[in-house]
Parts: sequence; structure tokens; C-alpha cells
Amino acid sequence: MKRILPGILFILGITALFLALNMLLQTDGYTRYGEENFITFENALYSPDEIVEIENSSSDNLEVVTDKLHSYWEEDEFSRVRTSYIDIELEEGKVYGIYGENLTYAFNLYVNGELIASSGKVGTSAENSEPLTRGFTAYFTARAKNRIVVQRCNFVHAKWNSFYVYLGEQDIIGRYQKSEYFMYANTVTILLVMCLVNLGLFVGLKKQKRFLLFSLACLALMINYMFSGPKMIMLLFPNLNWFFGHKLETCSLVLTALFLILFFEECFGKLQKPIRIIGYILIGLSVAYYAILPSTIYTKYSVLVADFVIGYALLMVAIIIMRTIKNFKKVNISQKYYLVSISLILVAAVRGALHLEMYLDFLKISLVLSDIILTMGLAYEYRQTKENLEAAERNEELLKQMNEDLDRTRKLQNNFLAIMNHEMRTPLTVIAGYADMIKMKAQMAGSTDEDALKNLGFIKDEAMRLGRIVEKSEEGIVDYIGYGEKKKVSVSELFDDVNKFCTPICEKRHVIIRTESPEGISVNCYKDEMLQVLYNLVLNASRHSENGEIVLRARQEEDDVLIHVSDNGDGMDDETMKHAFDKGFTKDGGHGIGLALCKDIVLAHNGTIHIEKNTDKGITVCILLLDK
Repeated sequence: MKRILPGILFILGITALFLALNMLLQTDGYTRYGEENFITFENALYSPDEIVEIENSSSDNLEVVTDKLHSYWEEDEFSRVRTSYIDIELEEGKVYGIYGENLTYAFNLYVNGELIASSGKVGTSAENSEPLTRGFTAYFTARAKNRIVVQRCNFVHAKWNSFYVYLGEQDIIGRYQKSEYFMYANTVTILLVMCLVNLGLFVGLKKQKRFLLFSLACLALMINYMFSGPKMIMLLFPNLNWFFGHKLETCSLVLTALFLILFFEECFGKLQKPIRIIGYILIGLSVAYYAILPSTIYTKYSVLVADFVIGYALLMVAIIIMRTIKNFKKVNISQKYYLVSISLILVAAVRGALHLEMYLDFLKISLVLSDIILTMGLAYEYRQTKENLEAAERNEELLKQMNEDLDRTRKLQNNFLAIMNHEMRTPLTVIAGYADMIKMKAQMAGSTDEDALKNLGFIKDEAMRLGRIVEKSEEGIVDYIGYGEKKKVSVSELFDDVNKFCTPICEKRHVIIRTESPEGISVNCYKDEMLQVLYNLVLNASRHSENGEIVLRARQEEDDVLIHVSDNGDGMDDETMKHAFDKGFTKDGGHGIGLALCKDIVLAHNGTIHIEKNTDKGITVCILLLDK
């Protein structure tokens, strides 16, 4: 809670500041006049003098508009041109101002017979008129009785928009105009800054697509805002084509919705496929609807299209909120910012769907506040990403240091092995030489002890075998398993060598070695390594089979050979059998290397090795050697 409290306070502060500025900049002392306050001539453009003539000739020609608001939403009968006027009593000699955001598409504004403001070109047909919509402020010196006349034409919309002007003393209207421009300029600036900040974050973190999507949403909303209210876009492009500008205004709002939908999908996960497809089709059709069709057509159904888009937005937002609340424990801090933002948009969408009139333009203010909240969430996420990146860089440096330490250790190990191998090779050579020399002298002396002569020969052979292993290690062949050429070796010969090597050791534990191998069975193997496997298995079994028996069996299975090493000792529990071949695993005080080495050698022969429990006592190690 402490980590998100500053963010919550910041959001509340921004909201309060936004509302306070709006309230402070609101100006009292002006009067708002709408369509219902004017007397209107439909289908006619009259000058102030012509209105006087009509009044003098007959009051029957006047259509007095009361209790009927000529608006975009409610008008049933439609006329393309109008002349409206109103008589107002003011303090004579004082300067007054008239402010209007939108007197529709082209207008002329007269006060006391003098043209004081105009926009576009007012005509009786589409050919001799030109639409241009922007805010205006005009001033005049009041008389005791004042007549305001407005000529308007509309050949671009299907119906008339609402029509309002604000009348007040010069300083009041000046303040009101400045407050309107300030509020809209402030909002546009905020959106532009958020757009650029998030675009910069995207450039710095190219994999974070959400920054780009949010930047585009801010840009689209900023464009739409420049066409709202006093039409700030007209300050930059005073001669902007009305049709292009209006299409850009409407499409930008739809694109804002699109980019926000894509953004929230990036933040909270993809929506269900049918909902996504329907949404993309709906938004695509909306953009095409506004971009392609003439304004006289698309404005006829704008409300219906907007309701569809708002309905989809409500569905999307509701799904995201429900899904997020369901997994609220897994929601990170940045997503909580996003959740507040999307809830604000939900309220704005409901307001839009119900067409509620409020003191503030709640929909767009909600979007702006939502964007501020989202920017905070993205900024927090950027900070987290930066912290993770810094941690990764620290870990990389640590890993680099560890690799350097490992290289030094490996060099020390290689040096140690080189020294050890060098020192071992000499005594092994001496042992083999002395064994051979003693055997020769015994034979020359006429010794008849055949067992002693065989043992001397075996000592020589084993010393030579170990010497070959040392030689391979000294040559840099650390993983010497499978190095060299395989040869056909008789299984009986292997078993005999195992018996000779292991019997003296096993006799100390009163363990008997017995071999069973039919004649003619041979394996294609590396002899030294295969002997190492059998030595390890037999000696390992002898440690657990005191006063017992170890049996080596072999049988042919088609082209392959199956070798069993069985004992009737203590056996193994299930956990030991499961990890017996893992390096370093031991339960008998050993080093956990022997069985792991056996497995590596068997695998180098493309064979398999596993352990089975005997039905009575002990275990059997099964080795299957393929004829390859």
C-alpha cells in the first residue's frame, strides 16, 4: 500500500487541480442564448433591414420558436438556411462582447444592422456557400435596445447542431474566451507531452509495444480535442478544408478507442476471439463510414454508430474489470493504475450511452484524466523494467566474474591433472616392468607356480591399462569414454578378467564371484572402459554382500547382448534406485561417481543400464549392449 499511496495522492491532486481550474476559470455575469431564445425564419436568408420590412408588413410571416430546441438530436423538419434574431435591452454606451464556439457551418452575425463576425461563406446552395467552423469573439457598443441577427446555412450535415452564443460585458466575455482557450490548450499540451513521453519510452524499450499504442491513443485524442470547443486547429490552419477536418475529427475519436483497446489488451491479456473480431470489424467499419461517405450521409446516423462503439467499449471494459478483479491478487501495481483508468472510462462511456448533460464535458475530461493515470502506470512499469535491467546487468557482471573464476579453476584443475597423470604414469610403467621382469626370472628359475605367474601377468596388464587411461588424460582427452575404436571382445574373456581383478578384494569380505556365459558370445566395445564398468559394479556389490555371492551372467538376444550383475546383499530402497546413477548421489559414504561413470560408459556404447530388485535378496544391474 505504501508503494501506491503516492500515485493515488498524485491522481487525486491532478483531478482536484483540473476541477479547480475549471471552476476558477468559469465566468459569471454573461447570458447564454440558444435556439429557443431566437425568432427564426426557416428556408430564408434575410438581412436586418429585410426583417424590419417583414415586421412592418405582416407579423404572419414570423415563425416564433418557443419550447422547441433546434438541435442535432431532436429536429424533425430540416431546412438548409435560416435567419434568426433576438432583441435585447442593454446599458447604452457600454461595450459588450459576443462569444460563440459554434454557430454551425457558415454564418453572418449582425448587431444593430452591422456585420461584426462571420465564418465561411453563407449562401442559398451548396455551390455558393462554403462551410467553416471555429470559435469567435466580437464586440460592439450597446444601445438601449439591440437586435442580434444570425444568418446561417447548412449544406454539410444531415441536421442542425445546437446553437449557442454568450453575451456579456467586454471584460467578462474576454475572460470567458481566454478560459476556454486555456482549458483546451492545457489539455492539448498534456496529451502532446504524454504522447511524446510514451513514444520516447517505446524507442528506448522497443519490445514494450504498449508504450507505442498508448502514445498513438494520446495523439488521436489530442487531434480530436483540437477540433473541439473553440477549434484550436483553426489557429494553426485557418483555411483548413471543412470536410477533411470534420472527417479527421470523427475518425480520430474512433482511433482513440482502437488504440486504447489494443493497449488494454497488451496490459491485461487478449480478449476472447469473437469479441476481438467483432470489435475490430466495428471500429474498421466506423472509420470507413466517416472517411468515405459524404458528411450529409454519415452525420445522419452518427449517434447510432457512436452508440454501437460505446456499447462495445462498455462490454470490453466490463470484461477486463471482471477478469482483473477475479485475479486481483496477481495484479501488479502498474495494472492497478490501468484498472483505475479503465474504470473512469467505463463511467464516461455509461454517461455517453445515456446522453447525460453535465456541468463539465465529462467524457473528454475522463479520457484526459484516464491518460494521466495510464501514463503514471506506464512510468511505474518503466521504472520496474529499468530496475530489472540494472539487476540483469549486475547478474551479468557477476556471471562474468564467475566464468573468470571458473576458467581459473579449470586451469588449476588441468594443471593438477597434468602433474598427477605425469607422476602416475611413471610408477605404473615401473610396476608393469617389474611384474614382467619378476615373471621372466621366475620362468628362468624353473618356477612351477602357474597361479603366481598368471597373477604377475595380470598385474602387468592392469598397470598397462591404467597407463593407457592416464596417457589419454595427459593428451587432453578429459572425457576419454568412447575414444578410440571398438573391437569384438569375448564376454567370457571380460568375465575372466573381472574375476582375476576383483577376487582378491572380494575374498576379504568372504564374497564369491561366479560367472555364467555361454561360449561364442562377444560384444563390440571399448574393452578398457567395459572392464571399468564391470569392476565398479562387482566391487560396489561386494561392499553390500558380505558372506554372499555375486553372479555375472550374459545371454544373446538376437544381435544384442544382455549382461546381468546380481548380488544377494542388502539391496536398495526406492529412492536410492531412482537416483543411483546421478553424479554425487550416495547413501553409503562413497563419492557418488562409480555408478554415474558406468552409465556414461554404457551410453557411449549406445546401450542401456538399469537396476532391478531381486525376488529374494539383493539387486541386479542389467546392461544391454547393442551390436553397433
